[in-house]
Amino acid sequence: WGVMAENFPVALKIGRPVALKATGAKPAFVVSECPLAREHIVQGMEGLEGGAQALDRVRHPIGLMARAYGM
Repeated sequence: WGVMAENFPVALKIGRPVALKATGAKPAFVVSECPLAREHIVQGMEGLEGGAQALDRVRHPIGLMARAYGM
């Protein structure tokens, strides 16, 4: 739903509280079990000052766990 052009602004608006919290936390990673949700969060962060500049490319929680275990 949120990736359709006509719904995209609403999707970003709905995700804005999460993007604000994530930006304030200055995370090294943003992961989500839903790849589309992760992209919306990052896009929301990019629209905020101090947002998603230095995020790692890990996109899914399993990928982050694999990285932590050196896989």
